[in-house]
Amino acid sequence: MEIAILIFVLFFLIVSFGAIITMFRTISKQGDERRKQIIMTASANTFYILMGLLVLDVIGQIISIFLSKTPPTNLKPFHLLLISAIIFLLELHTTSKKLGD
Repeated sequence: MEIAILIFVLFFLIVSFGAIITMFRTISKQGDERRKQIIMTASANTFYILMGLLVLDVIGQIISIFLSKTPPTNLKPFHLLLISAIIFLLELHTTSKKLGD
């Protein structure tokens, strides 16, 4: 069972990074100023979303400590990497549709 989960996670990670690379190739075909603007906007939006997610995680940890006196489960680095890849891909897609052709 654990091997199936590991294979699924690795497949999901490869697909996420493949999609991001494909999106960068698509953006690189456009003009230089437009490409920079799309990447900067998508990066900034992804940063804002991830900072909000981390703030919510810290607030949840503080509440968990005060209510149950048990160590909280925080966001794992691998999960954060997957979430950030997905959010960045969605932001690139949305921004390229907005500013692109």
